[in-house]
Amino acid sequence: MRIKQKEQILEFVETLYEVNAEICNAVKKEEHIYAKELLSVCQESIIELGGNLEKLEGEGCPVIRNLEFFCELLYDIYNRIENIKSVCDLNRMLRENIFQIETSIKNNITAKKEIVFFPYKVSMWDSLEGVYLAAKKRPEYDAYCVPIPYFERNADGSIGEMHYEGNEYPPNVEVFDWKQYNFEERIPEAIFIHNPYDEYNHVTCVHPRFFCSNLVNYTKNLVYIPYFILGDIKPDDTQAVDSIKHFCHVPGVIYANNVIVQSEDMRRIYINEYKKDLKENHINIDNNLVERKFWGIGSPKLDKIYSINVNEINIPDEWKNKIARENESNKKIVLYNLGIGNLLNTNEKMILKIKNVLEVFYKFRDKITLLWRPHPLLIQTLRSMRPFLLEEYEEVVRKYKEDNWGIYDDTNDMDRAILISDAYYGDESSLVALFEQTGRRIKLQNPHAIDNWEEEFYRTIWFSDFLLLNDSMYFVPAAFSGLLSADLLDGKCSLERELDVLPAARYGAYFGLGYIDGKVVMAPFRHNSIEIYDLAHKSLHSIDLGKKLYSNLDYKFFQVITYQDRIYLIPGRYPDIIEIDLSKIVRRYELDLERLGHKLEERMYLFSRNHYIFNGDLFLAAARVNVIVKFNLENGEREYLEIEQAGQGFRTLSGCEEFLYIQAFDNKIYRYNIITKDVEMVYMKNTEDSHKKYMDSLGNSTICNNKFIFWDEYKGKMAFVDLNTFNSSFIDLPITKYDDYSLWQKGKGNAIGFIKSINNCIYVFSTRDNTLYIMDLEGTIKNKLHFSYDGVIPYNIKRNEEIEEISENYISSLTNYLNRIFEQHNYGDVEGEFDVSGEKYLVVI
Repeated sequence: MRIKQKEQILEFVETLYEVNAEICNAVKKEEHIYAKELLSVCQESIIELGGNLEKLEGEGCPVIRNLEFFCELLYDIYNRIENIKSVCDLNRMLRENIFQIETSIKNNITAKKEIVFFPYKVSMWDSLEGVYLAAKKRPEYDAYCVPIPYFERNADGSIGEMHYEGNEYPPNVEVFDWKQYNFEERIPEAIFIHNPYDEYNHVTCVHPRFFCSNLVNYTKNLVYIPYFILGDIKPDDTQAVDSIKHFCHVPGVIYANNVIVQSEDMRRIYINEYKKDLKENHINIDNNLVERKFWGIGSPKLDKIYSINVNEINIPDEWKNKIARENESNKKIVLYNLGIGNLLNTNEKMILKIKNVLEVFYKFRDKITLLWRPHPLLIQTLRSMRPFLLEEYEEVVRKYKEDNWGIYDDTNDMDRAILISDAYYGDESSLVALFEQTGRRIKLQNPHAIDNWEEEFYRTIWFSDFLLLNDSMYFVPAAFSGLLSADLLDGKCSLERELDVLPAARYGAYFGLGYIDGKVVMAPFRHNSIEIYDLAHKSLHSIDLGKKLYSNLDYKFFQVITYQDRIYLIPGRYPDIIEIDLSKIVRRYELDLERLGHKLEERMYLFSRNHYIFNGDLFLAAARVNVIVKFNLENGEREYLEIEQAGQGFRTLSGCEEFLYIQAFDNKIYRYNIITKDVEMVYMKNTEDSHKKYMDSLGNSTICNNKFIFWDEYKGKMAFVDLNTFNSSFIDLPITKYDDYSLWQKGKGNAIGFIKSINNCIYVFSTRDNTLYIMDLEGTIKNKLHFSYDGVIPYNIKRNEEIEEISENYISSLTNYLNRIFEQHNYGDVEGEFDVSGEKYLVVI
C-alpha cells in the first residue's frame, strides 16, 4: 500500500469519528430515521473499505476483521435504535471500535513510498541506476523506472523528431510505459530526474509533460541528480567556478526539492550560486532551507565505475580482434572522447583536427587500438546547431568505419569504454572526471594543435628578453631548452649551451636574462631553478628556488635586474622578489599579494615586465591593480603607491628622469612624478578597434631620448610619443599579419616579442617572422635580421622528475603521448573501498 493511500484511509477514519458524533446527537433528539440513514451510509463505506483493503493487503489483513466486527455492531445498533436508553454508552461503544480500527491500520498496514525515475537517454541512465536498484531492494519502497520521450531540435530551434529509448535498458531494470504512468493522479512520494533543462536545451527537449516546472506540482520531493560529473574545484576558485556556474542556474536546480551533487565542495558552489539567484530576484528564503536543499554525497556515475569488475566486462568479438596481436599481449587501448564544445567553438577547424587525430592513431595501429567514442548527442547537436558541418563529419565517421582499423563505440555503455582503456585522449567533459578515478593517463585535446606542425614550432625563434654582448645577442627561445647566440651580422643562431628542464617546462623554461662578471643569469619562467652560465669557461651552475610549495607555478619570474654587485629576480607569479649572488639565494623579499590583487591559484601576473630605477629605488607596475611598487635596492623596503586616476592594472612601465610613464589596460598613459607624486594622463591610444581579438602583450614599450616608444597593436605600427609635446607619429614595420589562435601555440600570437633601447638604438623583435629590426630614434630601420636556427634541437629532460602536462600543445603532442602510453604497464580494476550500493542517496526521500 502507498503512503498516500494509508493517509487517505486514516482521513476516512477521522470522518467516522465525526459521523459517530452525528449519530449520537440524532439519537439524543430521537431523530431515529436520520440516525438509521447515517448508520447505513457508514456501513456501506466500511464494506467498500474492506473490499479495497482485501485487494491491497490480502484476506489475512487484521484490519479487515476489525471492520467486519464494526459492521456487525452498526447493524445491531440499526435494529434497536429506538430502544437505546444511554447515548453516552452508545458514543463510548462506537468510539472504542473506531479507535480499534485506527490502531489496527497504523500497526498492521505497512505503507510504501512510491518513487519514480524519469530518465530520458539510456546512455545517461547510470546517473540514476544505482539509486533505482537500491530502492528496488528496500521493502518500504515501490520504485518505477519510466523512461520518457525526448525531441531533437531543428536548426531553427523548433521541435523535431521524437525519440524513445525505453526498449534499450538492461534486463535488471523493469521499464514502465510512460503513457501508462499517470503521475498526476498517483502523486509519487519522490520523483528522480537527471535532465534539468526543460525547454532551454538547444539540442534536445524532453516531453513538456516532464518539465521540472510541471513535475514539482505532483510530488512533495523532486530530486535532481546531474547526468554529468565535473572536475573537482574549490568554491573560492573564482575562475573555475565561473566556467561551470551555468550548471547551477538550470530549471532542475531551481525547481527541485533536493539536489544531489558529487562532493561537498560542489555542494557549496551550488549553494552560493543559488543564493545569488535568490538575491537577484529579490526572493527571501530561510538560509537553513537552502542548505538542506543540496547534498554533496556523491554521484551514482562514479559508483558504477567503482563497482564493475574489469574481468567480467563483455567485450564484443569484433573489438577483441582489433585489440589482439599475434603471439603477443594485447595492444594498448586509448579512449578518444569527442565532445560537443570544441566542434561548436571551432567549426571546420575541429573537423581538420579529427582527421589529423585519426592519421596519428593510424600510424600507431600495430601498437595501440583507438576506441573512438563520440558524445551521444553529437549528431543531434550538429544537425540542430551546425548543419553545415554534418555531412563532412559523417563522411569522416563513414570512412573510419569502412577502413575498419579501429573501434567506433556509439553504444550506451560508457563504463565499458572507460574501464577497458589504458589511457584517455579527447575533449574536456564529465567523462574525464570519471576516467580520473581509474588513475590512468589523460591528455586533453587541443583543436588548434595539429601534430605535423611540431617541427615548425621547435624551429620558432621566439624569445622575450636578450643580452647584447659585443656583436652577438644571447637569448633562450621559448620553444626549446637551450641558450642561443645570434650573430648580428647575418642573424644566424648557434647553440651556446643545452639546458636540462622538467617536462612541464620544455616550453618557456626561462624568461628574463641578466649579465654580471662575464656570466649570464637566466630567470626561471616554468622551470624550478635559476641557471648561471659562465661564457668564458662554458660552465653552468644551478640555484634551486627552494620553496617547493610554488614548484608547479607557471610564469615564476619575468625579469633579471643587476644593480651594483647585486642580482634581483622580479616575479611574474612567484610571491617573492629574490636577491642572489652567483652561487646562492641571498634573501627573499615577500610581497603583499593582497595589495597587488593577486591569487596564486590564478594564472595572472603580479607585474608588467618593464621596470625603472631612480636614485636606488626600483619601480614596478602591478598588472592587476592600480598600484606601483617602490622597492629600495639598498635595504629592501617596499612601498605600495596607489594611482587613483588609473584603471585596474598596468600593461607597461617606463621612466625618464623623475617621471614614470605607465600604460594602463584602459589604453591610457599616465605620467607619475616620483618626487611630487603628481599624476596626469598624457596620452590615450587609439581605441577604434577595441573589439580586436588579441591584446598587445605586456612590456612592449621603452623610453629613449625623451620619446615613449611602443607597438600599437590596434594600428599595427610602431608609435613614437614625444614626452615634451605629446605629439605622436607612427612607423610601419613589414610584419606578417595573422588572425589565427593556433599561432599563439606556435609562439606567434603577439606581433612583437620585445622593444628595447640600447645605446641610442631601438631593438624590435617580431615573433611572427623571427625578424629583428634595429631602428634609430627617429624610427628609421637601420638593420633587419631574420633569425634562423638549423642545428640540433636540444631536448634534455630530467626523466627522474617527470611531470606530464595534461593539455595537448606542440611539445606535449599526441604523437609523444602515444609513444609514452605504449611503454606503460597494463591496468586492472579501480582500486580502493567505495560505497557503491546507492543506499546513501535514499536519505533525501
